[in-house]
Amino acid sequence: MIDPVVKDARCAFLTRLKNSSSVSEHTRDAQAIGKTWQLKVIKRNRNRYQTEQPVLAGLHEKIPREKIDIVDMEKGIAYEFNVSGKSARDEFYKDIVKVILWNNNHEKKLSKVVFISAKEHGKKLLDKPMPSAYIKHLAEEGLTITVEYV
Repeated sequence: MIDPVVKDARCAFLTRLKNSSSVSEHTRDAQAIGKTWQLKVIKRNRNRYQTEQPVLAGLHEKIPREKIDIVDMEKGIAYEFNVSGKSARDEFYKDIVKVILWNNNHEKKLSKVVFISAKEHGKKLLDKPMPSAYIKHLAEEGLTITVEYV
């Protein structure tokens, strides 16, 4: 069974993606895809799914205010959507660190990360030995990581 949050990401990605060589147009499109996805998800259940959740909840002024795209508050799942896929490897590691920081600073722990990325670029960056080894290590530590492609 497909995760409904991943399904919403696929739908948002396919309906908004535009072919453009302009970096600013591509950036605007990626932001619109992310926003469309978040709106679709919170329509499912506004109390269960929380968007743009602060990692540190204002505890540390010197650390940038990083946020998790969507948190499933019932199941303890973080969802991160790397729309372009071009920086998928860097975003993958950064997003996992955000969840580790979350777990160190919140009573409600997250047990799973679903990292969603554009297949065109993300797959060739993430289907490698190092990310796979990291995913395996984190599973041994109690944090499940799933990579989904749109």
